[in-house]
Amino acid sequence: MQRGLEQHEGNQLGCYAVKVQSRSEDNVSEALRFKGFDAFSPTYIQQRRYSDRIKRVRCALFPGYVFVRMGAEELLPIVATAGVSYIVRSGKSLHPLPPEEADAIGRLCKIESACEPCPTSAVGQRVRIESGPLQGIQGILTSVGKNHHVVVPINSIFRSIRIDTRHTFVKVIEPLSEQSSAEVIQQACARNGSHGSVWPSFTGNSDRVV
Repeated sequence: MQRGLEQHEGNQLGCYAVKVQSRSEDNVSEALRFKGFDAFSPTYIQQRRYSDRIKRVRCALFPGYVFVRMGAEELLPIVATAGVSYIVRSGKSLHPLPPEEADAIGRLCKIESACEPCPTSAVGQRVRIESGPLQGIQGILTSVGKNHHVVVPINSIFRSIRIDTRHTFVKVIEPLSEQSSAEVIQQACARNGSHGSVWPSFTGNSDRVV
């Protein structure tokens, strides 16, 4: 259990990242909901190949983390829950996730097939999803060629997820400097031998979470 946390000022509800023991996301979420908290852990469907079959398995989108809406004064019931290690903090201060990250995570709970975890290491353009159930979420376009993905960084826990955008429309909101989008597309096509729509990618800044 993480000790010595200072409570966040104010009594308004915020969304906090809670570090939990390995493979205990579902059990911790259920236990916290039983206590009356709004707890959630987004999942995705992973295809696992075996010698005689392919099995679809539901996995945690953010392994080792559960997200909880709570007031800062409600710290004790959270950390006293079986399977909880600590609440993610910055130094000695307890801070909720930024609103845009909390909104993205909450909406990701409603969709499984188009998301998967990914490293936070792409370089390119920042975009906003303009259609579908994830409309308005901002992220980073990473793939070039036929398969387009938007990387959504959750900087509070130094993780990212990748959203399949083959059936959605995205809009560039942060163009690359000193280079037009047309030039980027032409260069990407040349590198990948593609003649269709291609999208570069972008790396956002991440703050280390202790």
